[in-house]
Amino acid sequence: MEAGTRYHVSLDIAGALKRADRSLDGVLAEDGREFTGQEVKAFLIEQRRKHGYTHYSGCDNMNAEGRCGGHPIG
Repeated sequence: MEAGTRYHVSLDIAGALKRADRSLDGVLAEDGREFTGQEVKAFLIEQRRKHGYTHYSGCDNMNAEGRCGGHPIG
């Protein structure tokens, strides 16, 4: 059995907000529906405002920055 920790990828919010809307199409999804680039940006702005995140991983173990805090393996 493999032991260790796995981490989810996180998105740098400031970097994402500088990108063209179209380049963010489909980066986030909810209930099978992919967000448009404009929706992604609005969502990230809201997460930064509400939680102070600089990154967003979307997992159930995010740290104060919004990065994945890790998930034990095995």
